[in-house]
Amino acid sequence: MLSAELRGRSYGGGVLKLETKEAERLLIPTGSFRPASSIAGAVDKLLRSGDIIEAVSLVDAEISEQRLLDNDTLSLAKKALTSLLSRRQKRME
Repeated sequence: MLSAELRGRSYGGGVLKLETKEAERLLIPTGSFRPASSIAGAVDKLLRSGDIIEAVSLVDAEISEQRLLDNDTLSLAKKALTSLLSRRQKRME
């Protein structure tokens, strides 16, 4: 999500748009990241219900547990995402 906020363009009303070239440059976890099957269904259900933040929290916890990012880096990424989301959503008001 942070990668999308950094690469995308924010338009009036808080809309975030990614053009093809921007979307191609998104950073997406690959390789050794394998979410536990126990959370995969929960994440899917949360995303389908629109609870993106809770879904992200579950994935972040899994990333932390698998030690793919240290807690300081993960915390910094969360703060940056929260800041960018807040700034974009204020445009909707």
